[in-house]
Amino acid sequence: MATDWQLEYMPCAICESEESYFLFWARDWLYGNQGRFSVVQCVRCGLVYINPRIAPNQIASCYSDDYYAYDASIRPNNSSGAKLKGHIQSLVAEEIYGYPPGTAKLPNWVPSYLIARILKGKGWYLSRMLPWREGGRLLDIGCGNGTTYLTRMRTMGWDTYGVELNDRACQYAIAAGHNVFCGQLSDAAWPNDYFDAISLWDTLEHIHNPTQVLTECHQILKTDGILALSVPNFGSIYARMFKDKWFMFTAPLHCHHYTFDTLKKLLDKCRFRVSMVEYPLGESGIAESLRNYMRFKGHSPSFMRSRPLNILLKLLDRLAPYGHIIVWATKPNRQQ
Repeated sequence: MATDWQLEYMPCAICESEESYFLFWARDWLYGNQGRFSVVQCVRCGLVYINPRIAPNQIASCYSDDYYAYDASIRPNNSSGAKLKGHIQSLVAEEIYGYPPGTAKLPNWVPSYLIARILKGKGWYLSRMLPWREGGRLLDIGCGNGTTYLTRMRTMGWDTYGVELNDRACQYAIAAGHNVFCGQLSDAAWPNDYFDAISLWDTLEHIHNPTQVLTECHQILKTDGILALSVPNFGSIYARMFKDKWFMFTAPLHCHHYTFDTLKKLLDKCRFRVSMVEYPLGESGIAESLRNYMRFKGHSPSFMRSRPLNILLKLLDRLAPYGHIIVWATKPNRQQ
């Protein structure tokens, strides 16, 4: 991969202050991009970000061809495990989020609402839910190949749209039947007050100009519309322990690193009102972070290939909380 990056110094994306202090140097432990990147924290608002960063017109070259959101089959997963997940999703959607009855059929004596409350948040795939809006339009920014989230939401009754920069991923998503624009959100030219919901799942940390993008989201979202997003939680113990070795840090692809405090400041600036926050189980990246740390120390992580240890680490990855922040926010009307 290229190493002659065009680097740019930027002020804080939230408060626009140019005052920051150095935290640590970061490497790319996942995709092998060469070089090291300076991680700083804004003195005024506390946002952590890479500065200087790779210019937006070069960052696409940092993504590998097998990046997980791009390279996927559009064939549906019909395994028994996938079907079970589908039933659980339907149960949570119906009992918690007000979706019409679907495939989740339980005997009348079963306390389905209680079961749904227990299950909610116990699986990463259950956390990316939206309250029901009949006939609603959903826009997923950074939708990737669209064959998991957008396809699932379409089966649940949403009219699905997406924005994606990668051409190959766009073709997957379009072939799957979604309305996807390939390019920048600002170039899509959707009318104001057009969408009932907008999602950014693990996308905001990649975006160089988050204030501009969220301001555009505010314009095209209907009043009382839903903004749902997730970001790696830089306030977590995993981030403090592993720093750039944390699997979710992913320099230089992730140029901003949020805590709930800095995320709320950004949403407030863009006139969104936070309605709910969750820290779901899973997506902590413990196993890969340990591998990165071992490599950093010059040790082979081969001992981690043992089956018992792998099972333990996978269990930790599934059950460890606070690796991600999920926020739901609304666009209030002008009188609120």
